[in-house]
Amino acid sequence: MRCLLTLTTRNPCFCRGAVLCYHCVLQYYCGFEIGHITIWKDVFVPVQGMCAFVYLFQRYLPYFCVRVFFLRNRHRSRTVSQMQNVAPEVAAQASARREASADLGPWKEVVLALAKELPAGSGARPVRDALRYLQEEKAETLQNLERLREGSSNACHLNDTDALQWKNQGNEAYASKKLDECVLMYTRGMMYADTDGCLAALVNNRSTVFMAQNRLLGALADAHVAYTLLPTYWKALQRRGVCLQRLGYEQEGLRDVEAATGEDAARANAEGFIAKVLLERAGKGGCCEARGSDSAGPSCAASDSISDLVSHGPGVVGVMAKGLVGCGDVIREKPAAYALYDDHWGVRCLFCLKATLNLYPGTAYRSKGKAARGLFCSEQCASASWERDGQFESTNSFFYQCPIDSLIACRLLRSEQMQGVKQLKLRGNFSGELYPAAVVGGYETAVSILALIFGAVSGDDVDRLRLTQRQVALCAFEVGFHTGTQITINTETREALIDDSRPISVCKAVYLTAARLRHSCRPNCFASFVGNPLDCTLQLCVRAIRPIAADEELTIAYHNMTTYKAVSAQTRRRALAERCGFLCSCVACTTEVKEEPVGAEKKAYYIQAGELYQKGCRMIREGKFDVAVTVLSQSYAITMEHICPPPRPPQSMLPKVHLALAKAFNRLKDNEKCVKHLLRKVELD
Repeated sequence: MRCLLTLTTRNPCFCRGAVLCYHCVLQYYCGFEIGHITIWKDVFVPVQGMCAFVYLFQRYLPYFCVRVFFLRNRHRSRTVSQMQNVAPEVAAQASARREASADLGPWKEVVLALAKELPAGSGARPVRDALRYLQEEKAETLQNLERLREGSSNACHLNDTDALQWKNQGNEAYASKKLDECVLMYTRGMMYADTDGCLAALVNNRSTVFMAQNRLLGALADAHVAYTLLPTYWKALQRRGVCLQRLGYEQEGLRDVEAATGEDAARANAEGFIAKVLLERAGKGGCCEARGSDSAGPSCAASDSISDLVSHGPGVVGVMAKGLVGCGDVIREKPAAYALYDDHWGVRCLFCLKATLNLYPGTAYRSKGKAARGLFCSEQCASASWERDGQFESTNSFFYQCPIDSLIACRLLRSEQMQGVKQLKLRGNFSGELYPAAVVGGYETAVSILALIFGAVSGDDVDRLRLTQRQVALCAFEVGFHTGTQITINTETREALIDDSRPISVCKAVYLTAARLRHSCRPNCFASFVGNPLDCTLQLCVRAIRPIAADEELTIAYHNMTTYKAVSAQTRRRALAERCGFLCSCVACTTEVKEEPVGAEKKAYYIQAGELYQKGCRMIREGKFDVAVTVLSQSYAITMEHICPPPRPPQSMLPKVHLALAKAFNRLKDNEKCVKHLLRKVELD
């Protein structure tokens, strides 16, 4: 036999090309240094690329006494390809989970139905092929989509009819004493109000509700806006004067009341005085005018902290440390594109995410007769939103009703085309459309077809839109804030009540640098957001949780799953297979102690500890705090003695027990023990 070629893997090249070279094939698939291998012409098969060598290794290398190991799965595409051939029951389960968790907005039913009409494999073919299939085989479905487009053509236009309907519903809720509901109804009506009179009536009605709720500052702001919109709205001026009086400005409030009674605008307080009162009462951080434009903004370059400490770019995989990096902030970055979740339209500014109930439509939109997808806390935010997104998105109703991932994808594409942002080379090859076992995505082709029908994207860019949606699904960050354990003071009884902490997802965003961060089951960094739910910003902060050496890669956890969150390796690997498409075989996952089967005796302890915890919580609700402390202490003792005695890692139930004990001691006025258990709860979290 004549030798065809010789391969050596002593110095693997780790090439970054689309197809791995022979060195990398050996290194990734064998998991050890093979050394010198000769492939003979007589055993060569006429297949090209990496598959040829995989075939050769599997079939012929045993004859050379070399065993090929496929245990490490270091190359993800192999595991992903296996997911294309999954059991029907697994695919059905994944499909049901995708459908249940799909955030498709008002078009959810339409998108789900359209996805079922498309032929198998549409996600891997051009979008225009899928549209051509609908034209030839599903003409009725295409006609329904055309009717949807025609019926939605006015979705981005203002009209008083819808605004008055929301106003009437708000009046009914106010008559039924459902004050929180009528606030949201009046606020919703403001999104559609066309004339100043209609908008002023809605704002003034909301001011009435704020007065009833004793939200005097909000009532003052609304009354002032209503009077500014309609200078002859004497009822709004009178309410403004009453608010000033109740806030302690007796003389100024009386001036407004007398001006309203005499219908003489010249006698009313100047606009500058009202603005000064609102600014002083709200605090310097209370509005975007005071905070400046740093709260949010269009796509921007990385901050100085990135260029000083880390590096990324062509030829660099991931983000690397330039020098020794200590614990603390490493990266602070604003998003390239983001969008507020639709269920926050009534409580957060569409542009800066500030949490407030005093939201208004911006003049920048109303002057053009256009509606925004939300409301704004200030004219500054409204103008900035119009310049960045509104002037482009108000031309097509698709942007007002499309899913959140699609909206962000469109904004990313527009950034590439108009703002000079380089095309993001992010991972976008994993979706439920491509791999039946995946639980992410799955509807990008259907949404892209809708965008094509609505004229929101050209035929040349529609495939790029689909890819960008997949990139958003895989690489975007959930901009979330954690309320923490909050203590509420009852002003009447002067009792302090402890509320459970809970996470809040506000919007989704793509960050140019943070999107390049690779993940690890033993990360050296942690990603969080600057601010809090009451005064939040979009600024992402990546912090080092341990010292990072020079040229070491910065990594964050997959979906925030770390050992600190009591996530087992089995749970983590299953989630990674479903959401990322590979079975992780890193050191952390392979060396972690496997979960031991729970025996009958240990299971009894689990049940007993859980029942005691539930009983303790019930005792707190019934006001039997002494009994609750005793019962919860028994649950804690069983958990620590039989379920997770040191040095075993703590169970996820322990923080809950500590929080329940803190609540009980709080009601018993034992502040020292209350604080002790709160600290333990925070440490375990």
